[in-house]
Amino acid sequence: IASVDGNIGIIYVQNNYPMALEFLFKALKISEEIGNQKGVALYAGNIGNVYVMESDYPKALEYYFKALKINEETGNKEGMALNNCTIGILYSDQNNFPKALEYYFKALKTDEELGNKINISTTSTNIAGAFLKQNNYPKALEYYFKALKINEETGNKNGISNNIGNIGIIYKNQGNYTKALEYLLKALKINEETGDGDGIGINSCNIGALYLKMAKDTINLGKLYKTTCLNNAIDYLSKSLN
Repeated sequence: IASVDGNIGIIYVQNNYPMALEFLFKALKISEEIGNQKGVALYAGNIGNVYVMESDYPKALEYYFKALKINEETGNKEGMALNNCTIGILYSDQNNFPKALEYYFKALKTDEELGNKINISTTSTNIAGAFLKQNNYPKALEYYFKALKINEETGNKNGISNNIGNIGIIYKNQGNYTKALEYLLKALKINEETGDGDGIGINSCNIGALYLKMAKDTINLGKLYKTTCLNNAIDYLSKSLN
């Protein structure tokens, strides 16, 4: 019965949050009554997800921590890693990056113990993003390159383009335009190979913005160079709109 209610709740998550919560709470109550700790952790986590969609972050954290506590008590490392990463994402969304990093690093430690390369890559990318938002470029680069190495090993092209694109953004912010252009063009090439329309738009826009910055910041290199940069900027910004 609990699994049926839980599955109905997950279906309602698509378009009816109150109904989703109603069925998920029923599933949670039944799981608690029969002592199904795995079910309690699962449904508590799903309830947290619904509260995130409703932007009720305190409630979301309450149920994420409930799920985490049970997974810790039962030694469910996969669940612990997931809960810690999700809590980290929630803190990051609220711009509480120190707290986000605290839970990301807990998730990463568990993922590494489990040898879960996909999760190591995802969490490393999240860590890099939190450092980037704090303008800690050396640490952001460290974890983007860590994620990139794993994505290259596993052949995750979307992950590779995401990592490379963000590395390009960091080099741009550091004023290393040559490196920035190298990585952004690599990311765009992968987007084009995989037919990733969103990625093509984002990286074309980033390349266009980079050329604009190059035109502005390299006045001493001559009018021809500046004109070339401006023309390239127009080309890539136009491409981003298609």
